[in-house]
Amino acid sequence: MADNLVHVAPVHLQSFPIQLELRYEKIRHEALDQFVRNDESCGVDLCSPKFYAVDPLQQVKIYTGLIFEFKAGWTAFLKDKSSVVTRKHLVVEGGVIDPGYRGEIIVVMRNMSQQTQFIQPGDFVVKW
Repeated sequence: MADNLVHVAPVHLQSFPIQLELRYEKIRHEALDQFVRNDESCGVDLCSPKFYAVDPLQQVKIYTGLIFEFKAGWTAFLKDKSSVVTRKHLVVEGGVIDPGYRGEIIVVMRNMSQQTQFIQPGDFVVKW
């Protein structure tokens, strides 16, 4: 990771009494920063950087444009956001990110509804 491109974001884990600094790099110009809503938030939200249309029962790969550097021994688990599941019927498939992985974070989602669902740029898609 080139030092001049690295961002450091503080992450507060409600269930764990420490503050983490998470190093990440934007590798696409449309990439959006990760988002922590407030001190009461558990984990971090990731946004879609662009528009996607997801047909019924189909899968989509959302390329976040972000690379993260996790400390040894730490793993990220991508989890469904309840608002996305209840409103758009989009669920996360897969989502375990090993500490040594240095590639782009790609969120794999499936549309469980019978209607095409739309993801807009800036929509929160996953929690970790």
